[in-house]
Amino acid sequence: MALRKNPLRIVCALLLFAVFAVSAYQIFVLGKEADAQTQLRGDLQVYQPGAESAGTVQRAAKKNPKISQAQEEINPEIVGWLRIPQTAIDYLFVQGTDNIAYLARDVYGKSAKAGSIFMDYRCAGDFSDFNTILYGHNMKNGSMFRDIRRFADADFFRANTAGSLHLPETTLTLDIFAYLLIKADDAVLYRAGDQSMQEREDFLRYVKQNAKQYRALALSPEDRIVTLSTCSYEFSNARMVLLARLRSET
Repeated sequence: MALRKNPLRIVCALLLFAVFAVSAYQIFVLGKEADAQTQLRGDLQVYQPGAESAGTVQRAAKKNPKISQAQEEINPEIVGWLRIPQTAIDYLFVQGTDNIAYLARDVYGKSAKAGSIFMDYRCAGDFSDFNTILYGHNMKNGSMFRDIRRFADADFFRANTAGSLHLPETTLTLDIFAYLLIKADDAVLYRAGDQSMQEREDFLRYVKQNAKQYRALALSPEDRIVTLSTCSYEFSNARMVLLARLRSET
């Protein structure tokens, strides 16, 4: 007599198969996305500003014709190239008409889970505002703004003090001075654009009081600040930010 099939076992087997199939598909999709991101990054190297020695930034202000070339050949919304030595942060960045456009689009405007590094649409594209905010995803593969988390380590923070911004007409130095964990609705650090002198003083005081890592620079309300922001997971709607003073080299 044939053995009676156990319906419960059949259901369990089907569920296990479904879980396996979904997991395999997700791994396949993630692999394709990673390959596409690697390919994109390789393709964009032709627009990369002059290479710098490890641990250093470019110290001479100069024009960057490759950025202008990228604006013409790829996307007029490209603003420049951001580089933080000793990290994977080494990207062209853009500015859209809102803060949604490049969350899931690359610099070509094509759909991409990793999105792009992008400037807050409220900020002046020439970094003339007091606080300019750049956003990027915290990608598990280590790309985009994932490496901001490395500045939570005191030794890494002490050893890595600068980055650079390469714009079409000049190269600027970023003097890194603070790492913070904040909420996504932080009213001080996400106040984009220009600010009153009192707001600037309050901003600098707030950063010093709340920073997880801090470097005592001779900061002034007259300075220009760049805030790099990405998601974090220490608490609900957490964000980690890295702040730097913008400095021209003459």
